[in-house]
Amino acid sequence: MESIRSLFKTRKGVFILAVLLFIILIVSIAIYIFATGRTESNALELSYHAEELLEYKTAYVGDNSKVVNLMSRLPYGEFLASTTLQTKIAPFVITAEYTFEPLSFDKEQLKAKLSNNAAVVFSLIENADVILYRADVGGEVTTYDFARVEFEKEYGVKLWDLSKDAESFENFLQSLVFKVGTFPKKYSLAMSSAPGIQLTTFYYGDADIDKVHYSTDGGILFTWDTSSGRISNGKQEIEIPYGLEAYWSPLSANTKELSKGDHIVTIALYDKNGNSLGKKQIVITSDDNFSYAVKPSLGIIIGMNKSEERARSIEEAIRLAILARGGAYRSGETATEGHIILEVTEDGPQIKVYTIASYGAFGFENGVFTKISGSGAIPTVITLGKSEEGHHVLLEYKEPLDGAGYTDSIKKMFPSWLQQEVLAAQHYYSNLAEQQEEQAADYLKSIGRNAEVRAAHVNKVLANINVEASNKLFSELGKYDAFINTCPYWIGTIEQIENGVRYIYETSQEKTKDGYDLVIFKKMNQDGTVIKEIKYKIVGSEPQLIE
Repeated sequence: MESIRSLFKTRKGVFILAVLLFIILIVSIAIYIFATGRTESNALELSYHAEELLEYKTAYVGDNSKVVNLMSRLPYGEFLASTTLQTKIAPFVITAEYTFEPLSFDKEQLKAKLSNNAAVVFSLIENADVILYRADVGGEVTTYDFARVEFEKEYGVKLWDLSKDAESFENFLQSLVFKVGTFPKKYSLAMSSAPGIQLTTFYYGDADIDKVHYSTDGGILFTWDTSSGRISNGKQEIEIPYGLEAYWSPLSANTKELSKGDHIVTIALYDKNGNSLGKKQIVITSDDNFSYAVKPSLGIIIGMNKSEERARSIEEAIRLAILARGGAYRSGETATEGHIILEVTEDGPQIKVYTIASYGAFGFENGVFTKISGSGAIPTVITLGKSEEGHHVLLEYKEPLDGAGYTDSIKKMFPSWLQQEVLAAQHYYSNLAEQQEEQAADYLKSIGRNAEVRAAHVNKVLANINVEASNKLFSELGKYDAFINTCPYWIGTIEQIENGVRYIYETSQEKTKDGYDLVIFKKMNQDGTVIKEIKYKIVGSEPQLIE
């Protein structure tokens, strides 16, 4: 003791003592880690950096600089070859093309990370509807597409709201890296197909997960070997290798009493060194009939089996194929489709779908949300294949020839027993129009707008002026004047969304003080404020611009 005190008498002694104490501290920590096998750090190994990504948050797909910078800063950004933005008509699409070296990529891992990237994009770009990825791995191209509506249905929230502040966004990013799949959606002891709710942990970060620790405040946890039927002893805490499933049952530890009410299952991830890489809690609730279900929350995929693949249905593949025809028609505010499947045949890996299809772009005319361009009832043969990921992919989209070749092409495209039905395809149009009207109404609901919706033609009243003057004004001048060309060719209004802002274009007719017809073109804000206005006085067959 005296020798230790003497160390304080010199500066050198104080330094030596500090070093000794530091060594003792390090050794103590090492002994604790060795003894417990755990270090408690809940920092997940994230591939996303919230602060950096938030800099590129924007309301519009058309914000080219922010969108392209965001895509390059997501995982696989170094392999990004090009980014293309479709901003003319909803659904608004971002297409990202990647070129990878021919390495041994795990396709499931690639798909999962691209899915997470899509979720991040949807949270940061408010009006992005679809993300389309094309991944070229050594010359073999695989396509992945993700839709906002699917993610928001899964998460139960608006993804844009998840980036409202840094803390919310950070929590969201962690939920992408650490997910838990649960199955089935609802469980009761009367079910014979499973002994409990299956819990499967998925980790998409950069660390090497070794063990998963489960604990619950009610019910029991166990493992189930489906090949042998063996179930482990039920406990309130279990630890199993990453990659195996755990099960939760409402039975209590003595297997006699049901555990009713809300219960929390805590799931912790550990690497090979015993370091904790994150924790997640799920809540299991019960009803009066002793049925149990997992409450929805971020990073919880309800109703998902480990082996379950999220394959697109044929219906969804057909819908997307028809919507992709939009480039052939005048753009509107939103795109819709209608289809009736007559028959589906399979020939090896190919699926042929015989259908009656219709495309429709909707926009506002005279205050009515109507079909401003599109097709009628078109007999169509759509050939699909199936990707390795289980998605149906478009191989061919074939329509009959117009005019004199129509009937012959129908006979070549469709089997004999469908030809008469197809030649009378127009009687399906009312059904197709109803489908399109429903989609258009859903779009209006999503933007909080009430208006009449109809696919039928909106009656239009033309300007009551000299015919030659009308042709010069609406046809000839409209060729060279983009403003006149945007305004209606009739007396009434249309609406346009430009850079995310809604404007009303109006064409009206009045009389001048000296009795001449006056045609007025206006561009207005939604509140009626006039942004631009030009007037033409009709003198005989000549429209004269009034300065």
